[in-house]
Amino acid sequence: MPDDIEALTAEAMRRMGGGANANAWPCFLGMGSCGRASTDTGYLDCADVTVDDIGVSWAANQGYDSIHIAPTDLGRAASLTSPAATIAAAWAMYREARSCLRSHSLTVSVRSWTAIWQQIHCHIVYQLVGGGGSWDLEGHRSANLGYLRPWKRCAW
Repeated sequence: MPDDIEALTAEAMRRMGGGANANAWPCFLGMGSCGRASTDTGYLDCADVTVDDIGVSWAANQGYDSIHIAPTDLGRAASLTSPAATIAAAWAMYREARSCLRSHSLTVSVRSWTAIWQQIHCHIVYQLVGGGGSWDLEGHRSANLGYLRPWKRCAW
């Protein structure tokens, strides 16, 4: 297994049969969306290491907003590494998403930012099973210690 992130990305793309763009990743078992979810803001450019674009659906669930992240290929490749690396990648993606929201002056209402991090981590862990164009993070969710249970499919 390659050690550096560029080699990991190339290996992930080779294994998944994908091209250079994130929308080429296959979708399995209905987890996530095969394309990008529609948003109220459209997708705004983040141009970060792990987050390519971000969008928001206002008050989508129970008075809280949903955040839609389109990860970069590097963000998607994190699941091919160790469990510790997936946690580090989740923190990197979380920080980049929050920074991107601020850079576009978007105010987002969520019940728990911990739950947003947990959803990002869950998508990183399971995304090779789920694939997809965007990862949809629901703002109405509370933090949950059992968030990585596979039958929950990153939605609890």
